[in-house]
Amino acid sequence: MANSKLQGSQAAQDKKLKLILSIVTGVVIVGLIGTAAALSINKKNLNKPSTVTKTSTLPKGAYDASSKYAYGIPYGTNPKAPVMELWEDFQCPACHALERANGANIRKMAEDGKIYLIYRVVNFLDQNLRNDSSTRAAIAFAAAVDAGFGPNYHDQLYLNQPAQEGAGWTDAQLVSYAKAAGITGAAFDTWKKSFESRQYKDWIASSMNKFNEAGHQSTPTVVLDGIDVVNTAAADPAKLAAIVEKATLTHK
Repeated sequence: MANSKLQGSQAAQDKKLKLILSIVTGVVIVGLIGTAAALSINKKNLNKPSTVTKTSTLPKGAYDASSKYAYGIPYGTNPKAPVMELWEDFQCPACHALERANGANIRKMAEDGKIYLIYRVVNFLDQNLRNDSSTRAAIAFAAAVDAGFGPNYHDQLYLNQPAQEGAGWTDAQLVSYAKAAGITGAAFDTWKKSFESRQYKDWIASSMNKFNEAGHQSTPTVVLDGIDVVNTAAADPAKLAAIVEKATLTHK
């Protein structure tokens, strides 16, 4: 009886998770397990140009403005593998749902050389939610990349995403996640200086511009070798593995 209840509960959670990851064009589904709400992306705000220049400071390893992956941050062991671009906003509950469903597996595929993962971070939810948490979280992540702990900090942000949509993070919380990610000693001091000075504010604005230029409408957006992967497939380990395997056969 106990097992039946557990299975029933898991099935219900899986069903809700799939609902969260079903993103309608121009809309971001912002509910998590047990909640559901929708935010329309403000196209006027999204298309507002920034004053970022090509000389903006970039996080370690990030692609420069001339690249097709401009401002993206690569992660993986095999640059010749199919390229998976993961467009995400750290305040986005649907991004959290994807991370929860398949994030660890996506990271492992990058580490195993099956894909070459590129984090493409954006901050449009600052406009919708009237805060600056997406920007500050992105800056903190970029500083963690410099310290060699980018993926760990990435994980901390989703592990600690506020349950209440729009609550955001305090600076103190973002600092605590750096320590939880394993950044210590002199590396932590450097990370904190970078974060507090908002060193990568222009970088995240540039990345947001590229999101707009690409015509993307919502997060998460997963692109494999230039082809969009629907979010329900990206969240399913077996389906994503099959898509990656097929892409490997045609990858150049």
